[in-house]
Amino acid sequence: MVKSYQVDKEINGVKYVAQFCGISNWLNCVDKSTLETGQTSTKLLAENVLKMGLVEPKDADIDDFETQEELQEVTNFVSGVMRGHFREKTIEKSVKK
Repeated sequence: MVKSYQVDKEINGVKYVAQFCGISNWLNCVDKSTLETGQTSTKLLAENVLKMGLVEPKDADIDDFETQEELQEVTNFVSGVMRGHFREKTIEKSVKK
């Protein structure tokens, strides 16, 4: 079982808290954002990322943002956490024998 994590980041003076609760949550988010044609709806994806991955502020909506760029910055952060891209990266060096 995957451990759940919460990660916070301040963007434009607002504290956002995103959650990671397994890769399946991200896949469900993408599936719920896919149209019958097989294409992903950017509007649905942004809404679902906020609904399924954002813990705080509660009930954030795409119309709460002043610009598309601000919305994009927040959804990039939240979707990154949902996909597991929040851990510190370790640099692996090959050892010469």
